Amino acid sequence: MQKKQPVDGRSTVLHCGTQTQTHTLQQTVLEDIAFPVEFAWGAATAAYQIEEGWNADGKGPNVWDIFTHQGGDGVFKNQTGDVACGSYTLWEEDLKCIKQLGLTHYCFSLSWSRLLPDGTTGFINQKGYI
Repeated sequence: MQKKQPVDGRSTVLHCGTQTQTHTLQQTVLEDIAFPVEFAWGAATAAYQIEEGWNADGKGPNVWDIFTHQGGDGVFKNQTGDVACGSYTLWEEDLKCIKQLGLTHYCFSLSWSRLLPDGTTGFINQKGYI
């Protein structure tokens, strides 16, 4: 099977041997891909990419905080993860979205610098996990 560029904005042309078929993406997904009934749908996120609150509630700086706050040419348009997607304060909205999508699994990460702000187990930030 050879995939060709879309003919219109929504169609994909599939060449199977000598036959050519045109499917919309939705048709391709519904007709060509079958997931078992017991298939578990889920999502995953990474703390730095979604969290925000880079210096809230006792969080210490992590390597990305330090690197992006230095400025210069190392980071596109001097962007940081300070705000990101706002999941630190909007977590209840995130859970609503997860439920609305019908996901049964969600894997997330916590920033180590939020849990262990000084980088050691000498101080465990209670606000980092409660």
